[in-house]
Amino acid sequence: METIAQHDMCKTLPFVSQQGDKRKNWLVSSSGDYEADYRTGRQYARKLLEQIHVRAITPFFMAVVMSDMPLEEGPIENGFIAELTRIAASAV
Repeated sequence: METIAQHDMCKTLPFVSQQGDKRKNWLVSSSGDYEADYRTGRQYARKLLEQIHVRAITPFFMAVVMSDMPLEEGPIENGFIAELTRIAASAV
């Protein structure tokens, strides 16, 4: 369960959209440039991990974000997942 502060920090992430009382945890738009979108996904992953690292957001939010991603992953999702995997692998 998120605290109010964590809820507010989630809204600062570039891929989170708050519309009234509804929050979308993964709302991204492709630029049409695969490489640029892939880099964007990597940046988004690092932003999420930075917030988790400083304990501004619960690590469980990562699962929420992943569950909100579309089944058909695009370059932004691919970059996001690749960066999470890269960082996790470097930690062992």
